[in-house]
Amino acid sequence: MDWVKAHYTQQSRLFGRATISDRHREIAKSLHQWFESWQVSRGNRVLELGAGACGLAAAMTEFGYDVWAVEFNPADVELAKQLVKGRNINRLHIVEADFYEVHLEGKFDLIYYWDGFGVGDDEHQRRLLTRIGNEWLGEDGLAIIDIFSPWNWQRRVGEVSEFRANDGSFWTREIQFDPLHSRFRDVMRVKDGSQPELSQTIRVYSLQDFLLLIEKTGTQVARFYLDFETPISLDVLDDRVSNRMMKSNGYFVHLMRAKDR
Repeated sequence: MDWVKAHYTQQSRLFGRATISDRHREIAKSLHQWFESWQVSRGNRVLELGAGACGLAAAMTEFGYDVWAVEFNPADVELAKQLVKGRNINRLHIVEADFYEVHLEGKFDLIYYWDGFGVGDDEHQRRLLTRIGNEWLGEDGLAIIDIFSPWNWQRRVGEVSEFRANDGSFWTREIQFDPLHSRFRDVMRVKDGSQPELSQTIRVYSLQDFLLLIEKTGTQVARFYLDFETPISLDVLDDRVSNRMMKSNGYFVHLMRAKDR
């Protein structure tokens, strides 16, 4: 895990922006609708883990939530502060801290972790899930986690895309995959060779792997989604669902506190 903070700090300096994008608002709308459909909890205390530059957290405040956004890389935190200053978003509380170590007061009605789960190994994920289930999630709360699954990443091995950084440099992104450890790897290289390459490695989980992962963490899966629209029960895992899952980059799990905790 030594690479994580340096990697994401540099990535933010190169590509980060202090903005609330249409995509942020689209995801926030789905999170809000999912939470509204949760029939028990009706509070407005929200925790975002790995909040980045807080574009999504800021979009969540537009739905009336008080959001505590935890981010540990200083470049993203600085962008988040710029975002708040420029828009006077007083419901957003930026917490510069490592979510494995941070102390947070009170319980939360909604917790979400978007586009980041899988950094580190299985024990890191269990440690985080245990904090969610035993420390942060309210009795009737909902946790939503965006999970990467393996199949589409395996098919995308060797895929290369190009994009431009904030400083005007052009970069490529190549996708690699380690089937032995079930991890994909992003490798980003500046085209003129003037800067060191950046790479991240993310653990990916089949649904069955994830169900094994969360055992004894104080959480349990209530339902999951392959898109923003249709909930899927664990009791309805037929061939149609399996085929859709194999074509997607991942899925969204809705967690609640485990009944036998």
